[in-house]
Amino acid sequence: MPFTIRPVNEMDIPFLWEMLYQSIHVPEGEKPPGRDILRYPSIAQYMQNWGRAGDLGFVAVDEQGERVGSITCRLFQAGSRGYGYVDEDTPELGMAVRPENRGCGVGSLLLETLLAEASARGFAAVSLSVDSRNPALRLYERHGFREVTRSGASLVMAVGLSSRQAAPLASCHGPGGEASRVFLRPLVMKDAPALLELMVRNRELFEQVVPVRHELFYTLGKQEDIIRNSEKARMEGSRYAFGIFLRETEELIGEISLFEIMRGALQRAFLGYCLDERHNGKGLMTEAVSQVLDFAFREAGLHRIEAGAKPSNPGSLRVLEKAGFQKEGLARQNVKINGKWEDHVMYAILASDPRG
Repeated sequence: MPFTIRPVNEMDIPFLWEMLYQSIHVPEGEKPPGRDILRYPSIAQYMQNWGRAGDLGFVAVDEQGERVGSITCRLFQAGSRGYGYVDEDTPELGMAVRPENRGCGVGSLLLETLLAEASARGFAAVSLSVDSRNPALRLYERHGFREVTRSGASLVMAVGLSSRQAAPLASCHGPGGEASRVFLRPLVMKDAPALLELMVRNRELFEQVVPVRHELFYTLGKQEDIIRNSEKARMEGSRYAFGIFLRETEELIGEISLFEIMRGALQRAFLGYCLDERHNGKGLMTEAVSQVLDFAFREAGLHRIEAGAKPSNPGSLRVLEKAGFQKEGLARQNVKINGKWEDHVMYAILASDPRG
């Protein structure tokens, strides 16, 4: 796995101070403040006496065990408000990732981890302060944060935790730039009945292109396990799976995932997907692939995405070609499906390639 998220410990405190400095947004063209800004009471209060009641934090580490980012939240009193203060019961969040590790999905992993833990601890909401010119604003919006107050370019935002669901991907456009008819988001436990219905309804179709599935697969408990395991894999950065939803009705109509993710010198993953037969031939999967490629290249920091389809599946071949994938050859006897080794036409797309 490329990154691991773990709770803050006492040995991390110097790193948290460094991340506090890194979290200060510097508009383009302006000079960064001196490090003595960390001694200003309004800044230092975010880290002084770390470990007091209500403090919560996590650190992201890479495969070599090096810290690459952190996220914290802390309660403030009305007499010593933070920049993102809402009330005395709402902790304020602060997050930073080392510049060289940005764009790799670290921020999303940190944010998802902290919000889940804050909810488990009984907090009703979490707030933050962000400059409207800070690119991180889009990340916060995707995770449900909404503006509470504004003063110039400074926004106070908050997200309620009781009704929060997994955040949809940022992209809302199809491959040609038009508004997309679908959106993607990670599946959550409440999606399990709809996921089971999708799989049962399309069993005959899907089993033509996937390895053998046992009867247990077609049970609610198994689909709940799949969602639970997908959430764990997403937190580890080893697999990113999303439901495909119709934007108009929010109906779950398919799945799409990046799996077998390889980091280091490779930075690649495989793409897989399935779509409800009722919606085939409408271009919806092409829109979903476009969105997941935006995530793969812009957020997950991947360089190359590979995909394959049976030669007898022209619809899937067209989806890949329309999305900008380039044909690279034939993988003979590539996957065993229904007891038979099947060939696959192999495609790939690079982050630098033109998109469909």
